[in-house]
Amino acid sequence: MCELLSSNGSRGRLEVPVVLTGADRAALLADWFGELAFLAETRGLVPHRLASLELTGDGLSAVVEGSTGHPPHLVKGATYHRLRFERTEQGWSARVVLDV
Repeated sequence: MCELLSSNGSRGRLEVPVVLTGADRAALLADWFGELAFLAETRGLVPHRLASLELTGDGLSAVVEGSTGHPPHLVKGATYHRLRFERTEQGWSARVVLDV
């Protein structure tokens, strides 16, 4: 997502809190990518790193650090097609398909 939203004209530093609700982890993952796309389009957020992330039983709260700029509007959001978030023997596995 950072690569898709990168911008050569990045300006000042931006720190954005994000709070999302939902108990279904796969849907929450899709909402997360949708929120990043929304912040890029409305606030010019070019994300660089995730400063914090807390998962709760009913959602998540996070802080995204980045810069302001003119990110391309390539990502519309995440689709539910082939969306997956599950525990495997090796740990957690996720798949998300972005609508571009």
